[in-house]
Amino acid sequence: MPLLRHGLEAREREWLDRAAVPRWPLTGEAARNLLRRHSGDHARLLADAEPAMSGWTEVSGFGRRPIALHPDPQASARDAYCYRLLSRLDFLRPLVRAALTVDDSALFLQAVETRLFEWEKARAVEREWDSVDDAIRLLNLVEALALLGELLPREARRAGLQAVLEAAWNVEIHRTRTGNHLIYEALALLAAGAALAGHPRATTWQALGRRLLEDEMLRQVLPDGMNAELCTNYHLITGTNFLKGWILGRMAQREFSPAYRRRLGRMAAAAWQLRAADGGFIALGDSDRMAGSSREEVEGRAFAGLGRTAADSPLEREWLLAGLTEDDLLDASEAGEEPSAPGGYHVWRSGTAAVLFDVAPFGLPGASHHGHADALSFEAHVDGVRFLVDPGGFSYVDHAARAFARSTAAHNTLQVDGRSSSQITGSFRFGRGARARLLAQGEFEGGIYWAGEHDGYEPVTHKRLLIMGTGPFFLVVVDRVEGPGRHTLETFFHADAGWEARREAPGRHLWLRQNLRMAHRTWCNLAQEMELVQGRTQPHWQGWVAPAYGQYLEAVTLTARCAGDLPVDVVNVLVKPDELPGEVELDGPARRVRFAGLGDLAWGWNEHDIMISMEKGTWNSSSWKNRSTFR
Repeated sequence: MPLLRHGLEAREREWLDRAAVPRWPLTGEAARNLLRRHSGDHARLLADAEPAMSGWTEVSGFGRRPIALHPDPQASARDAYCYRLLSRLDFLRPLVRAALTVDDSALFLQAVETRLFEWEKARAVEREWDSVDDAIRLLNLVEALALLGELLPREARRAGLQAVLEAAWNVEIHRTRTGNHLIYEALALLAAGAALAGHPRATTWQALGRRLLEDEMLRQVLPDGMNAELCTNYHLITGTNFLKGWILGRMAQREFSPAYRRRLGRMAAAAWQLRAADGGFIALGDSDRMAGSSREEVEGRAFAGLGRTAADSPLEREWLLAGLTEDDLLDASEAGEEPSAPGGYHVWRSGTAAVLFDVAPFGLPGASHHGHADALSFEAHVDGVRFLVDPGGFSYVDHAARAFARSTAAHNTLQVDGRSSSQITGSFRFGRGARARLLAQGEFEGGIYWAGEHDGYEPVTHKRLLIMGTGPFFLVVVDRVEGPGRHTLETFFHADAGWEARREAPGRHLWLRQNLRMAHRTWCNLAQEMELVQGRTQPHWQGWVAPAYGQYLEAVTLTARCAGDLPVDVVNVLVKPDELPGEVELDGPARRVRFAGLGDLAWGWNEHDIMISMEKGTWNSSSWKNRSTFR
């Protein structure tokens, strides 16, 4: 026992003997009323609780696992990590909400009581408990104890409160010093201090948690609202945690600064920009698509929907806000604001089409644990369907899959000499990170363009121009690689699972998925070797996607390889052929694409300038021209 806690041991025992129900922004009665208002969700809530009532739970990346809370000292590294996730006690929330939903809650209350006593015994085992696991466990326990309150027997409440105290002390003493774990830990300390009124350490925990959250909001969140680790799921998780901290601060009448509140609102707006039409999100960095039913995924979707009338699940949004309204958080002037490029991820949407272009910096200095070597990659959705995608984070414990997921070869970008654009030095470590920057951007009637470059292969430079348009939807990807000497280049196009591809002729491929077709034309000033790859693990991984952690699906990847002296130019055109009256002709040397019967798209660039023209045949008799300066 730490010396400080030893000195407070007697006072802590006295506090436990007289402790009341913990304070929480959402009271048990308020939670019941909220659930009554959303009676249409009752069947789902009871279904969510059924697994835990049957003794099992879904563990992210591991699937269905029995709820076995006693640690196994002989467990493998993989099973030990699974136990860490399971012992965070996320399965308590479905049981608590089911108990508050039904008239006869005895069975659900008994299930919660059983798990509290089981965890009390498991915690008594002498071992080191990870501080972020304790932080998440603390938050789940306090919510359960506060919402169920006097419905639980006194001894069960005491066991739960004892577990909360053990977690709070461990977090205070062993908390991390940076990264998203610290945000979870700061929230847990604030929650412990605000919830455990009268505890001899409560005031210290509350003040420390609040200070850490205030500091980390400004350190770990960019001014435009994007989490600096540049990873979708951690953006959603940290945004949710910052929101919970803000709500706890209001409950305790210790509100955060206006700067914290403004950046929190921008985090929600940035999250909305990363959504996908299928209800999930674009998976950036060590993320999956956040489309599942776990607590973090459900809360993340609710957070992204703040201030958005089109967002789904009003119950989850109201539960997250704990009785407050979106107007309490968002200024009228900020509601509905959407950053055009959160964190350097430029997003374009037109109807059911969407394109994201990664011109982001490498990540939070000293904490790029969840970043990928993905400079100048892109993602494209057509007709509301994921087409060319970031394959995802895959796993934290499968080292081969993880090494692939983080590499440049796992992204829709270009690789030089078989190296990743950022130096990967370990499973959660990077060395030098590529520095990407936007060179130019502009609009034309029916579309836009972006141009960027990065220095990950210094002295070689990779520049990329993306041109998007509608009527029909098209995407033109222009790569230029400059520098001294001879090099091997490889470009990658990762289709989502469910797409097929066939080679029609050299440099001509057709992508198919049910009723969707996408024509793909390629040109390079050097001879290219093109290959369609699916489900390969030897000699290296290629042709996979991971919609969720631990779920690997075979998917088609088109690779194009060339070797020669620089500079090298590569052009790829993707278009929906069923919307065209004729063929697509790609004239690489002339830097021109002819959409038969509709018009020509032409581009040109040099060291300082970019020029794009769209001559719209039967679309429009006029011409549009744009010139943008790089530097």
